[in-house]
Amino acid sequence: MKQIFPCYMRDYGATLADNGYRVVPLWPGRKYPAIKTGDTWRRYEKWTKHCDRENKAFELKAWSNWDGCGVGIACGETVVAVDIDLKDDAELANKVQQLAEARLGVTPAVRIGQWPKTLLVYRAKEKIATIKRHPIEVLGHGAQFVAYGIHPDTEKPYQWIDEGLADLHVKDLPAVTQKQLEDFVEKACALLPEDVRKRHRKRTVGQTQASPLGATASLEAVRSAVEAIPNPDLQWDDWSRIGMAIWAATGGSEEGAAAFEEWSAKSSKHNAKACRERWQHWFRSPPSKLGFGTLFHEAKQNGWTPPANVIFDKRLADLAPASPEALIERARTALPAEKAPPAAYSVPEHLLDLDGGLKTFVDWCVATAPTPQPFFALAAALPMFRVLTARKYRTRTDLRGSLFTVALGDSGSGKDHPRKCVQVLLSRAGLGAYLGGDDIASGQAILSALARHPALLFRSDEFGKHLATWADRRAPGHKAAILTKLTELFSAGNGVIQGTEYANPNERPRQDVVQPCACLMGSTVPGTFWKALQEGAMSDGSVARFLIFRTADNYPTWKTELPLLEPPEALVELCKTIVAGVPGHDYGGDLAELMLPEALPKPYVVKEDSGAQKIFRQCAERRLEWCRQVEGQYLAAFPARLWEHTVKLAMVRAVARQPAAPVITEHDAQWAWDLTDHCLNTLLADAERHLAENQTEADKKKLLQLIRSAGENGITNRVLSRKTMNMDSWKRKEHLDDLQEGGFILQCDAGNKTGPRSQKYYAA
Repeated sequence: MKQIFPCYMRDYGATLADNGYRVVPLWPGRKYPAIKTGDTWRRYEKWTKHCDRENKAFELKAWSNWDGCGVGIACGETVVAVDIDLKDDAELANKVQQLAEARLGVTPAVRIGQWPKTLLVYRAKEKIATIKRHPIEVLGHGAQFVAYGIHPDTEKPYQWIDEGLADLHVKDLPAVTQKQLEDFVEKACALLPEDVRKRHRKRTVGQTQASPLGATASLEAVRSAVEAIPNPDLQWDDWSRIGMAIWAATGGSEEGAAAFEEWSAKSSKHNAKACRERWQHWFRSPPSKLGFGTLFHEAKQNGWTPPANVIFDKRLADLAPASPEALIERARTALPAEKAPPAAYSVPEHLLDLDGGLKTFVDWCVATAPTPQPFFALAAALPMFRVLTARKYRTRTDLRGSLFTVALGDSGSGKDHPRKCVQVLLSRAGLGAYLGGDDIASGQAILSALARHPALLFRSDEFGKHLATWADRRAPGHKAAILTKLTELFSAGNGVIQGTEYANPNERPRQDVVQPCACLMGSTVPGTFWKALQEGAMSDGSVARFLIFRTADNYPTWKTELPLLEPPEALVELCKTIVAGVPGHDYGGDLAELMLPEALPKPYVVKEDSGAQKIFRQCAERRLEWCRQVEGQYLAAFPARLWEHTVKLAMVRAVARQPAAPVITEHDAQWAWDLTDHCLNTLLADAERHLAENQTEADKKKLLQLIRSAGENGITNRVLSRKTMNMDSWKRKEHLDDLQEGGFILQCDAGNKTGPRSQKYYAA
């Protein structure tokens, strides 16, 4: 009887092309490209052209009409695949895969055709050439692999372990280079015994995936779990969900079909024909996100205790015991390094390795503070020195602009003291005119203040509350205009900010400011700050202009005996020297006239040494790469400011060290880049944990954060309940179930022998 193959091209072709992949048609049930003429299939000799160009709509439409057509992905330009063919040695294959994940990154696209042969898909950062080092092969330009189709040996569909390519855009894959792949192949071949290399010298070898729960479980494990799952006349979706999990866990085998029918027969609604039809349907459209993990979870929810002799993962039968504790431990220890719980937040020491005026200010601020916070002191020093350099200094690329910093710490952590130090210092130096108000009434108020003095430092003690008002979509127009105006001023240091046109220009003339500099130093508690940062404020780019300085120690040792808050004389003189500018430089007028809003000063160009120029070029390249990686996402606003922040900070450090003849050194540039990178990534990492689109997502993130914070010891359900008492118990349970099913957490019995049975949760 002729075998009937599903048309995978019809189901997945267009979606894959939309996701950025280059698709080729495959002979039904085979691995190589082919085309169909009438009822006849023949090899597609010129298929490699698809490696170099995107698919055309008419091609996809024609291929989708070919019954049984499989889907291949052309490699080299957009994607590359690491293929390992070690089907006789699962343990060795597992080592090779772990090496790939360590050196190339953990990809969500892992495909299996005939276990333990496995294929891992990555994004090509450049045009990749094919590498053949038997038994390892990298499928690059001129090669292709099966994405969806029937394996010719197993006669079963290829399976994606976590997510199929139809569910992943090409941008979701880790990017690799030719050099990375060559290095990996060399290291991988070194793992292989000589007899293995000889045995595979005429063919290509692939790579394996060691999933903690396994994509395909042993039949004994499936039957044991399924027997514990009730079927009280379930609705269609729930019935189908269990069936898909059984199908994926057994690889669509006949034994799996029998287990599904036996489970379905527990219901009075059972229909044997419907069972068989659904089972065949899943061959045409394989489940990609369900498997034995779903069965394991459902069975445990119904009081199932796995038998001690049951093997959970038949691919790892000789490697793992079957107890729940051992399963949890294996899942935790098998996680690649990239998936391990993040280390505790800290401020890199070299960011506080300062010199010149920055060091003098930070040291003075720390020495006079009851709760010393050097990172907060740096957050205050940078915008202060930047505003003093306004209209006096610029970079070689004419970059000036404003600088916004925010100190983020708990109440009483020492955020206020650096702000007081700035006020005292500038007052002692006779530079009080550079201080703006502690509160801003409107966007027009900023312009009016700059019209009186074109360089101002605004200080905001309750920045989180102010930001909440400015970013609120319901805020009055004059309040909403504040954030808009600050965003506009950020990069306007070398231009002109034009004021509002009024109906009576004689009485209220338009206020224009040439080369304005409006810097801001804010401080706030985290809770208020994150409440203010809803999705709009993150996505419109305004928050990307703020550098977030978060302390690693909210409550340092309290000092009871303190010196008077009197700034060092050298620091006072340094501020005066910066404002006076470079001796002998022609600014285009005297200093008093240069601070008029309509003046056109000619700032001194701060030079860069060759090392600094190299760092700035590398930073610009990194900015472009990062922007491309997050194109179209709200994150795109953050890398867009990477280079600009870096150059500004490097100039401030150079001028604060040597205002009479400043030069940006390689050390200045690297320090500025590292500080910018730290501040931006701190904001993004915290945003992932704190920001949510709705209360349900917020609750789940809170639970996940508590479980992650518990580390390797895990957290019991009782402790978790105490820490989330404001959350309904049924919601908490529902969220934990979702997190477990999604693979974010692992659950096991806490092992209480005397008290009531309790659960324990671990981050996964």
